[in-house]
Amino acid sequence: MSRLAQWALLGAWMSVLLIAGALLGAHLPVRSDLSAFLPDGRNAQESLLREQLQAGSGSGLMLAALSNAEPADLAAASAAIARQLREDAHILRIENGDETSRTALQGWVIDHRYLLSAQMLPERFTAEGLREALAQRLVDLSSPADVVLKSLLPRDPTGEVLGILDQWSGDKPPRRRHGVWFDRGGTHALLLIETAAPGFDLDAQEAVIDRLQAALQSHNDEHASSIALSLTGPGPFGVDIRERTRSQSILFSSLASLCLATLLLLVFRKAAPVLICGLPLATGILGGALAVWLCFGYMHGITLAFGVTVLGVAIDYPIHFFGHCESDTAPRITIRQIWKTLALGATSTCIAYAAMALSGVDGLAQLGIFTIAGLLSALLAVRFLLPSLITAPRETALPLGSAFRLLDAVPAGFGLGTLLLAAALLGHATLHAPLWQNNLASLSPIPQDLLDRDQQMREAIGAPEPRYQIAVTGQDLQSVLTRSESIGTILQQQVTEGQLGGYDSISRFLPAAATQRQRLAALPEAEMLAERLQQAGEGLPFREGYFAPFLADTAKARTAPLLDLDSLHQSPFASRIDSLLRQRGDGSWVALMPLRDVRQPSVVSAALPGEQVWLMDLKSTSESMIAHYRSSMLFSILLAGIAILLMAFIGLRSVRIGLRVLAPVVTAVACTALAMRLLQGPLNLFHLVSLLLVGGLVLDYALFLNRVESAAQRIRSRNAVVLCALSTLTVFGILALSDIPVLRAIGATVAIGVITGLLLAGLQADRNSGVCQN
Repeated sequence: MSRLAQWALLGAWMSVLLIAGALLGAHLPVRSDLSAFLPDGRNAQESLLREQLQAGSGSGLMLAALSNAEPADLAAASAAIARQLREDAHILRIENGDETSRTALQGWVIDHRYLLSAQMLPERFTAEGLREALAQRLVDLSSPADVVLKSLLPRDPTGEVLGILDQWSGDKPPRRRHGVWFDRGGTHALLLIETAAPGFDLDAQEAVIDRLQAALQSHNDEHASSIALSLTGPGPFGVDIRERTRSQSILFSSLASLCLATLLLLVFRKAAPVLICGLPLATGILGGALAVWLCFGYMHGITLAFGVTVLGVAIDYPIHFFGHCESDTAPRITIRQIWKTLALGATSTCIAYAAMALSGVDGLAQLGIFTIAGLLSALLAVRFLLPSLITAPRETALPLGSAFRLLDAVPAGFGLGTLLLAAALLGHATLHAPLWQNNLASLSPIPQDLLDRDQQMREAIGAPEPRYQIAVTGQDLQSVLTRSESIGTILQQQVTEGQLGGYDSISRFLPAAATQRQRLAALPEAEMLAERLQQAGEGLPFREGYFAPFLADTAKARTAPLLDLDSLHQSPFASRIDSLLRQRGDGSWVALMPLRDVRQPSVVSAALPGEQVWLMDLKSTSESMIAHYRSSMLFSILLAGIAILLMAFIGLRSVRIGLRVLAPVVTAVACTALAMRLLQGPLNLFHLVSLLLVGGLVLDYALFLNRVESAAQRIRSRNAVVLCALSTLTVFGILALSDIPVLRAIGATVAIGVITGLLLAGLQADRNSGVCQN
């Protein structure tokens, strides 16, 4: 090919990559919810858990903490931020315990108190009941709450409003100082923000975070203060992880690229091969991303982070090509000579990842499809495009293959490898730590310090624990509401007995229609109520006509419409309704009742009626789902391994050489898994995926070390294999320095696997002859 044609091909290739990159960057949505890594539920509990994670109920909630100032100054900043952002269209609500939010809620409760109060009984509105209530109000007026009580007393002498608000505040309401919420230590002012966008819409979440920070900065500038803002919640976590991933990707990619380029430059002694090596890698990354986009319409952030690193193996293809080039052999001949070995290794890796691509779990299927499409794209680019860009290849300068001379002193065979495999299996069997980590949180890229901070803020603001919930299901809304009320009676008894710390229920905000009618029936006719009230007030220091608002409200309540979902969605606590009540895809309804401080889950569960009501342990349910799926995936990987074994024996045409190729793979995976258990504890799904990558890399090394070659070709193969291992070790070794747990685990697993696999492949290679033909 002429020089002009080569430049035209290079320009066209790079143009396609730039256009594809721009297109994907502009239109490929990236999500971060972990439901993508959960399989379909096998029962009602697992299906409901998956629905909860996918629906994103409460995902738009974020908690804010203000610190680094005196409590009075923090309270002033909290009030200023809330005041500025309450009219923002991107924020559904912002609460900080101040009078504005309390007044809005109190006003709504006043208008609907007779439908909401669980104390609505006919005896409360007899002359005796009313007199008892008035006497109690006189006692209450001497308490610190007399200001609120005085404002409510003319309309609510029976105390329904304060009773409802006390019930809604829970058993651990946030502490209030200077009129706003604070943590228990009194050093952080707290705010609860709900965004209009769900938590996985990271661009919208980032925009709200920017608004919060701008509001605080405006206050700091105005008052010459330096109050600090910290945020937790799905949205802030997603934004933080995206920024961490982006910044670390830039840092680590730059560092790895610099180290890799330096290494390749030392080996190839020319800049052109170094630059050209990056083209197949970029092709693989964009090819994998495009395949995921076409199949799913979006990409999970973990898929992007892991997929890009997985394709670090794609750099091996151009390295093998350049490593085998000879000055007197045309590049197209060189690629044909090594093509069978390259294709066999790539196909074997793709078969292993096909178990993930066909898993039925979106997150892992994305990883499998990304890897398969990416490796094939890179491989085909090396086969059909790369040789046309090379005119006069130069052989490698550094004798990297000489590293195998130390191994040559060890007799080739399976003895040492067998001992290492036996030792690894024995180590797995005797290690007391569990083999697998089933906790869903282990899949999260969120660092532990952020999770700890979130837990502390949730406890301070009185948010329920996410682990235990009671699910109440039914075909229609009213049956679910009625059943929730009866369950609430059971739970309240358990709170009294100390089995529970508290619970939340939709029936507190939306009683069943029959219950609402029953409560309204407790209100006497207007004339009768006025007569009883007059009797109740005799001898008490209330002036005549003082309770006229009360009489007007009761008369109005008797004919007012009942509460329904539409009216609740116009209330100040609409978001709480969405997190407690949801209509499912099949038209049925489910009410969730979060529990706090569950002492004995078995006791709580035993007290529940079995039909359409159950106690959900979100932690154990998610762990069961992951464990079951992992077992299925391991079985699929076993079948893929058998397919690889058969393909290797057929392609290599020798059982002996097939064992020399496959034995290092099995041993390296077993040894690497043991090392990761010792270093990082139980293995999770990402360790498993990384071990698949280790197997693919070691298979590639073993294939090239067992080819039929001349002495000169054998040296080139060794050089290429060592260079591939060094390049992979450079990329993943740097990745192991990440402070994002998932990326750190991936980096460490592959780095250890590469070292182990290279040594084993060298030890067990056939050093005299082979049967893998060119």
